[in-house]
Amino acid sequence: LEILEGLTSNLFVIYKDGTVRTAPVGKVLSGYARHLIVEELNGIQLTTSSPPGLQPLRELTLDTSNAPTIQDAKDGLWSEAFVASAIRLIVPVNRVLIPPTGDMESIILWQSDSHPLTRSIWSAIHKRGYKSATFR
Repeated sequence: LEILEGLTSNLFVIYKDGTVRTAPVGKVLSGYARHLIVEELNGIQLTTSSPPGLQPLRELTLDTSNAPTIQDAKDGLWSEAFVASAIRLIVPVNRVLIPPTGDMESIILWQSDSHPLTRSIWSAIHKRGYKSATFR
């Protein structure tokens, strides 16, 4: 199963191999925040250096033809995840849950409290002029 988007957001997953996956346009709406992130990761205005303590963006490869999958999360291939929206730009995801069904409680599919690459992406876009966004 693919994970495509939220009600008003797009999901991006950074894999341990440096690939950043998001659902292809046609399966999701291509909003403004998604556009900014895709543009940054495609290297149109890609920063060549990062602020101290942040991961360099040039080590990431964007894949917009394959959406992140539940199986990849189960297999431990995800490193970081974030959602993008016009209201908040980038919001790190700390946990992905499978909702409860029947007698089963919700299950943690994936969890991480570390977001250095997500922070680097946010920082690069913020430098380009999207000053109203905050990173949380």
